[in-house]
Amino acid sequence: MATNTTSPAASSSRGVMFISLLAIILLSIALAVGLPGNSFVVWSILKRMHKRSVTALLVLNLALADLAVLLTAPFFLHFLAHGTWSFKLAGCRLCHYICGVSMYASVLFITVMSLDRSLAVARPFMSQKLRTKEIVRPLLAAIWVVSFLLATPVLAYRTVSLGLNNRSLVCFPKYPNERHRAFHLLFEAFTGFLLPFLVVRGGLVSSLSCFHPPLSQKLSLRPLEAKGPGCRIGDGGRKKRVDSQQFAGGSRYVVSEEERGYCEWWIELARK
Repeated sequence: MATNTTSPAASSSRGVMFISLLAIILLSIALAVGLPGNSFVVWSILKRMHKRSVTALLVLNLALADLAVLLTAPFFLHFLAHGTWSFKLAGCRLCHYICGVSMYASVLFITVMSLDRSLAVARPFMSQKLRTKEIVRPLLAAIWVVSFLLATPVLAYRTVSLGLNNRSLVCFPKYPNERHRAFHLLFEAFTGFLLPFLVVRGGLVSSLSCFHPPLSQKLSLRPLEAKGPGCRIGDGGRKKRVDSQQFAGGSRYVVSEEERGYCEWWIELARK
């Protein structure tokens, strides 16, 4: 009686082929969507926006970082399709170095954007002073320099060698010992995830703390106690010039000039 048996080598080969095919599909989708999308963002900011805001500069640099890693996709697609690395050691290290730089730059730009929003909520007037191109442009340059420096371990640990089948070449990380491996993994986890995560979380906590006491107390929408508009009322020993506002239903509330300026600043920030 004949029986159908499948060798472990054949099963492993089919598994590798399935994973390679899946990676090709996902990487192709990312390239097809990300390349024109980020290119359009860069083009629209550079060509269509003559007065670029701070937010636009941050988005522009984030799109450039994403474009950089997308440009390496054809090399990895070639490797997945042919099963061997054909671009020598220099190509191996350069492609992964660009990926590392893009990763760090993207994380840092997103962190700065998060801090920018948090500062606008927690310290709006300080944020208005800091959100200038004279400050942001050196900051953007510093982020790129730091990203290039943080990605340098990739150049030392990437190499090209024979694969498990002893026929194809693969580009993979090779460490002298386990201590180097642990250092590299912990270094990337700390600088690329944990530290930015803690910074973003700290900014979020700072933003949320602005809403305690409740927002209604923060805006100080109080029933009008003085007579007529434009009067002065006491507020904890201080005098403020206030204006009355007529709402539906006939109720009158008071908003100080300081609070009015705060709201107008928020509207201007949203327009940017």
